[in-house]
Amino acid sequence: MIPLCAGEQIEFPLDENRIGDLVGNEVLFEWKIDDNVEESLLDAQDKCEKYLYDWFDYVKDYTTFYDFVLKHHEKKLSILSEEYKLKNATFLTVPKDVGFYEVSLYLGKYENAISALEARLEQKISAVETNKRYGIKPTKKAIIEQKEIIHQIAEIRSYQRGTSFPDEILKNKEIRTLNSYLKELG
Repeated sequence: MIPLCAGEQIEFPLDENRIGDLVGNEVLFEWKIDDNVEESLLDAQDKCEKYLYDWFDYVKDYTTFYDFVLKHHEKKLSILSEEYKLKNATFLTVPKDVGFYEVSLYLGKYENAISALEARLEQKISAVETNKRYGIKPTKKAIIEQKEIIHQIAEIRSYQRGTSFPDEILKNKEIRTLNSYLKELG
C-alpha cells in the first residue's frame, strides 16, 4: 500500500503488520479477539468491509491513491472531537499517510506537499520545545532534520515557479522502493 515514490523499504512478511498499518490509522482497525471468537471475527470482518476492502479496490495509481488518502483523512477527522482538532490543528492539515507528500509532488499538488512538510516541521519544533522545558538540548540530528525540511519547502517553491522539477528525486525513490521489494522476494 506504500506508493513507490515514497522511497520506503518494503519488508516482509506482511502478516506481521496490522491492518491499520496498511491504511494508516491503527485506531480504526484495532480489535481484540476475546472468548467469543465468532463475535470477534464478525467484528473484524465488518471493519475490513467498511475500511479495508475499498482500499484494495480503489487505489490503482498515484491519482487514486491521492484521492483515497484525502477521503480517508476526512473520515479520520470526522471521528475526532472538536477540542482535539483545535488543539492539534497544525498537525491535522494534511494526511500523514506514507507517500502522501511524494504523491503530492508527483501530481503537482505542491501546496499539499508544502502543508505536509510544514506539519512535519511543526512536530519537530514542538518536540524540541518540549524537550527544552525539561532541560534537554536539541540534538544535531533534530536541527539537521528541521533544516532539511525547510530546504525541501524551498525546493517545492522552485517547482511551483517551474524553475525545477521533482522528477529525478521521485524516480530515485521509486527505484529504491522497487529494489527493496525485489531484494525481499530474493
